[in-house]
Amino acid sequence: MGTTVEFVNEDVFDLLDGERTGRHDAVVIDVKGPEPFVTPKLGHGERYRITFTKPGEYVYICSIHPYMKGVIRVYAPVDQRAGGPEPEHRP
Repeated sequence: MGTTVEFVNEDVFDLLDGERTGRHDAVVIDVKGPEPFVTPKLGHGERYRITFTKPGEYVYICSIHPYMKGVIRVYAPVDQRAGGPEPEHRP
């Protein structure tokens, strides 16, 4: 909790429209998530930050390219978990 995630568009081109655009955003599709979010549509080199204050799983897509999906998992600090499972540690 309290972690900031930064979305960065590293696509080279953002001149076209529709599916061929290099613009991207992130839209939570699990509307039951604790903190739904929508980023602005980002052009090349643009950034957007979100700080998560509630634990949960945030499943999101790019609304322009819905096959682009991601998941952000936010865990409560260890001392705030009531005997819950340890978070996964991935390299």
